[in-house]
Amino acid sequence: MKKKIAVFLALVLFFELCRVIFMFCYWDIYEAYPLLDWLTVLSHGFAHDFTVAGLIMLLPFALEIVRILRPGAWHDISMRIYFSIIVLPVLLFLGVDFVLYGFWGFRLDTTPLIYLMDNPVEALMQSPPAALIASPIGLIAFLWLIQKPLRKLFPESCSNKVKATDRSPRLTIERATGHRLSRILTAAAMIFFIILLERSVTLGTAYYTTDMRLNQAAINPAYSVYYAMKRPADFSVQYRFMDDETCRNALIGLETAPARFAQPDSVLQPRISLLNTDRPNILLVLLESFSGSACHAIAPEADPAIMPCINALYGSSVSFSRFYANSFRTDRGMAAVMAAYPSQPCYTIMNNPDKVGSLQYISGRLKEYGWRGQFIYGGDAAFTNLKGFLHAGGIDDIVEYTDFPEEQSTSQWGVPDEVLFDYLYNSICSESEARRQDSTLTAFFKATLTLSSHEPFDAPIHKFEDPYINSVAYTDSCLGLFIDRLSHSPAWDNLLIIAVADHGYANYPPKVQNHEMKRQLIPMFWTGGAVARPLTVPTLASQVDIAATLLHQLGLPYDDFNFSHDIFDPKSPHFVEYTWPDGFGFLTDSIRYIQDNEYDGHGLDGTEDPNGTAQRWGKAYLQALFDDIAKR
Repeated sequence: MKKKIAVFLALVLFFELCRVIFMFCYWDIYEAYPLLDWLTVLSHGFAHDFTVAGLIMLLPFALEIVRILRPGAWHDISMRIYFSIIVLPVLLFLGVDFVLYGFWGFRLDTTPLIYLMDNPVEALMQSPPAALIASPIGLIAFLWLIQKPLRKLFPESCSNKVKATDRSPRLTIERATGHRLSRILTAAAMIFFIILLERSVTLGTAYYTTDMRLNQAAINPAYSVYYAMKRPADFSVQYRFMDDETCRNALIGLETAPARFAQPDSVLQPRISLLNTDRPNILLVLLESFSGSACHAIAPEADPAIMPCINALYGSSVSFSRFYANSFRTDRGMAAVMAAYPSQPCYTIMNNPDKVGSLQYISGRLKEYGWRGQFIYGGDAAFTNLKGFLHAGGIDDIVEYTDFPEEQSTSQWGVPDEVLFDYLYNSICSESEARRQDSTLTAFFKATLTLSSHEPFDAPIHKFEDPYINSVAYTDSCLGLFIDRLSHSPAWDNLLIIAVADHGYANYPPKVQNHEMKRQLIPMFWTGGAVARPLTVPTLASQVDIAATLLHQLGLPYDDFNFSHDIFDPKSPHFVEYTWPDGFGFLTDSIRYIQDNEYDGHGLDGTEDPNGTAQRWGKAYLQALFDDIAKR
């Protein structure tokens, strides 16, 4: 029993050591914090560490009772097998967390499982080759190394025998019985303690400050995964911040109070016509991971050499200077853009085949009125149920990496962006010429998603040292050349190009956090011969507003796009709600509220909500979203 308690305490110390290693691994983030903050992080992480260590030791403590009542070598053998097995997922969680935090900016939860379970072979193939080789070798080596200490801890000897130190058989039996009872009570007490601890600890137990960097350091990633797995599957009980009537009243106030949003110097665009035709050919370009903070046109502090083409296009297009992503991942960004469906903190609507069929889609509405739909992607279009999502949106023609010559798949994810844009150029020119030759042919709607600026950022140029910035610069050059070629072709005159990022990048600028507004700022511009004139749009908007804005410009109905607002309608409320695991931000021109849902009621850095109005609206919006998911 003493050995098991020692193992329990050793696990707690191990998790504390991992927390220190994590903070050293991200020294660029935590170097500015004094020693007291580091110690405070360790102290607030204890509850998570005790809980994870307790959950690991729950079975050993239960078997200790069985062992006392029925001694034998079976116990020590089973303990060695158990600890050899249980150490694997724990090490995996810790290792994956260390790597992904640099890309995603939040501690590990069940999010990676969505993508891994969706296409495990593809997910593994995208891992660095060195990691694929080193990981199993490292795990096997670790298992081999721990066998010796495990054999010392559990040497297959029956330790339940009581030494006959007293000549009196009766006294010996009494001592043995008392000792046995004491061990049973100790094991039972440990089990009770673990269950009680598990019931009382939440992810937010580690939170103690509005500085999310410190809160995240205090989280035990193994507990974060466990906690996420306990999340109820019933959407109707998730994110219940208020009763239904209070929620409805808050949303009514949100929809009917646009005048209160604007500060005196804020400009709301009049409801104007952007296009010189109501039947243009349309190309929607989703730019992978294009952070607004790297775009000089909307973030003056950014290096103009990163996106020179987009910077130039911003001056000659309908350009949006205060435009935000709704999420942090491609699948949620695509749902926001193409289906005007807001992102969810710990869920992706695209991955649920039953629910995507009930959404409204830009492509579906355009198909109703005669546009032909096509999706072109240089990677695997099967990820996260993308094909099912596209088919539900009325797009049957899907081009992916297998439709390109094999020798063109030179990047880790598929074909590089220059190949993709070359394919798009030929396709657009060919179909535009066919439409000019035959006036009975309908207009087309094409959507594409770039690839080269996705991690691991293996762009075929070497212009910048930073891999992410280098990949963005590469895709920017490909996009610029593509638009320049189109502008000199006959296809340009009746073409509308909408270019928008799917989301920003968690590590640019350095130290940016998921909850910060600048993490969600992204570029969007409309160009092409179908655009009537250049225009700078300062109205606050997000990806879900693209649908209503575009459909209004085309003279098509959009009232059933419940979460979308026409950016150019001054009577509509102009606000943004964005999410990340597990939090949301809500902002208008004058107020904003940002919270991690495990730290409810504590506005994070960037909150400016003196009357609590943004908090009430943001919570009501998120609650209504999950009500909508639950009823579909």
